[in-house]
Amino acid sequence: MSRNVVSEGPNSVPIAFSDSAASERLVDISSTSADIGLDAAITSGALDGVPFFGAITGIARAGIAIRDYLFLKKVAAFLETFDKTPLEKRRAFIADLEKKGKKAEFGEQILLLVDRMEDVEKPAIVAHLIAAAAMGHLPLDKALRVAKIVDRAFVEDLKTLPRFQAGSPTNRLVADALFSVGLLNGNGLAMFDGDDADRSGTTYHLNEYGRILVRYGLQVEAS
Repeated sequence: MSRNVVSEGPNSVPIAFSDSAASERLVDISSTSADIGLDAAITSGALDGVPFFGAITGIARAGIAIRDYLFLKKVAAFLETFDKTPLEKRRAFIADLEKKGKKAEFGEQILLLVDRMEDVEKPAIVAHLIAAAAMGHLPLDKALRVAKIVDRAFVEDLKTLPRFQAGSPTNRLVADALFSVGLLNGNGLAMFDGDDADRSGTTYHLNEYGRILVRYGLQVEAS
């Protein structure tokens, strides 16, 4: 997305994004992408009825740069996942943000976060976290904090988090990486995959943020 897009005014991109989260037209993303594929849905203008895509189209209909296209694809992945949250919950969530004067701020936070992500899997994980906030399962600030941790982690490492929950051995480098981004606590000594019999390392356990990510972001129930 072009960096000179303003973030203020009724038609701003961040506000359009927030409006999209509360729109019944999110179903267009799922149905259209199922029919013609997400790539074709974005480039054809079939999603222009969703406020965010309509706003982007109004800014740059002449052509979409590769970076902008990938950004749109990541936003589409977020919104497609968020669409699974009941419409009335989404509307109430956005209405509450508007009442607090934080609607544009929320849209900007999510867009900046999604823009930095290196694949389309992470936006879906973040959407699950925000959905948990919209459903009242998490405070929004905590959901956003975990979402920012997701941004800093390698997505394949994130997928191993449920293994820590089960207490099974894991790769030392993966464990260290997840510990460094703030998803694990470490104490004591334990064996890791690939260690020799006489070697040991820190025992890692899911901390609060790790448990939140497993339950809501990855949607794996506690064992």
